[in-house]
Amino acid sequence: MVLTDAEDDNGIGGLGHPSVSRDEEYYFSGSADLLVFQVEDRLFRVHIAFLERLESVVFHDMLFLK
Repeated sequence: MVLTDAEDDNGIGGLGHPSVSRDEEYYFSGSADLLVFQVEDRLFRVHIAFLERLESVVFHDMLFLK
């Protein structure tokens, strides 16, 4: 699941559920170029450049859909 900043700020990202929490190390605030995604019970919010550097085909396809 990938969320926009507004969706996450409004609690749509699962924060209303007690078992879902923000990762302490990889949940950043600020820039509009941040992506929020959930892996199991953890929310991550990282800059798009971080995911681009991974050279992951999966993230590339998600980020650059045409």
